[in-house]
Amino acid sequence: MPSAPADASRLRRGLIVDGYRIALFIHLAALVAAAWASSRTHLAETRAHRAANAGEALQWYMIAGKAARIFPVVIVLLLATGGYMMSLGGYTWRDGWIVTGVLAALLLFAVGGVLGARGRAGARALAQGDPGAAPPAPDYVAARLSRLNTGIALGAMFVMVTKPSLVVSLAALVAAAIIGAVSVRAAAPEAATRVPSEAAGA
Repeated sequence: MPSAPADASRLRRGLIVDGYRIALFIHLAALVAAAWASSRTHLAETRAHRAANAGEALQWYMIAGKAARIFPVVIVLLLATGGYMMSLGGYTWRDGWIVTGVLAALLLFAVGGVLGARGRAGARALAQGDPGAAPPAPDYVAARLSRLNTGIALGAMFVMVTKPSLVVSLAALVAAAIIGAVSVRAAAPEAATRVPSEAAGA
């Protein structure tokens, strides 16, 4: 007949396993939410740059702003669940890939704050203007920062899965961030020449 200490030990192990699975589910759900919000934000930015007038651009700015509100919640969930799973896996906050992951989360939060401030300022300016006026010039700083954040997120995911050393983790994060930031360059010339040509045709 199993002893009381053995039963307690099995119960404790079961709770740990269940806790890990729940934390993993929340962690993955947060990643899915971040991917959805990121894709919706990128879509709204592109549509705002191609808007026919300021009123239409404002609508897309508002959609991007609503989607961006999810990022702070996602970052907190990722850090909390990641820290919990890390403690169960025998890792420490000094491990290189964990240090890089925390750095990535802080960068995502900081860049997200800048993007939110620029988006709110742009939306206020559009709301105070004539809805039928020409749309504003594309904000390439915001577009580049938005793609930068996407690159940081992808780099952090790579680091979390592969768990390399600190040097390799930082190199992967920097490389992904650079790729994300420069990915907007190809679309910039087309968008920059679109508004003047449309204005001339009008």
